[in-house]
Amino acid sequence: LYRTINTDPWGLKVNDIVESTANDDTFLYNAGGGTAHGLGLYATPNYDGSRVYGDYYDSKKTSMIRFKIRDDAKIGSRKDLKDQYIKEARVKGTLAYKLENDGRYDQPGRFPGNNKQSRMAIYAVSKGYSVLVESSGLKTQKQFRQLLSSGSDVYTVILNRGALIMDK
Repeated sequence: LYRTINTDPWGLKVNDIVESTANDDTFLYNAGGGTAHGLGLYATPNYDGSRVYGDYYDSKKTSMIRFKIRDDAKIGSRKDLKDQYIKEARVKGTLAYKLENDGRYDQPGRFPGNNKQSRMAIYAVSKGYSVLVESSGLKTQKQFRQLLSSGSDVYTVILNRGALIMDK
């Protein structure tokens, strides 16, 4: 998988972001904490997709991180998990219900639409997932790994640092 990063507008330098991704917290965030699509570190198995997404124009301001998903990391479908979350959010006493009705996730900010995605990330981690892919219909870990090995430009969210093996 590839993740292209830039020195962000909040002052976090590329080297700081690389070090943070490699060594910091168990749960990952993007750049300076921005979460346009919710919690997690966004990546793709496609080199060119990552390069274009990350606007790879200046090696002093931009860098690409390459990593592998650990064999024991649990991978799931964002769409399938979202469908499960929506059903469970209607049932009192469930985590999805509690997340859906917790006002702390409704704070306005740079990306006010990220609140639902952040709830989904928390829900996914509670179900044991470390990686989510933008795909549906895949049922086995082998199918998910084949998709991630295909080189296709598949939107991928890494939720847990422990799911990664990184090059130094």
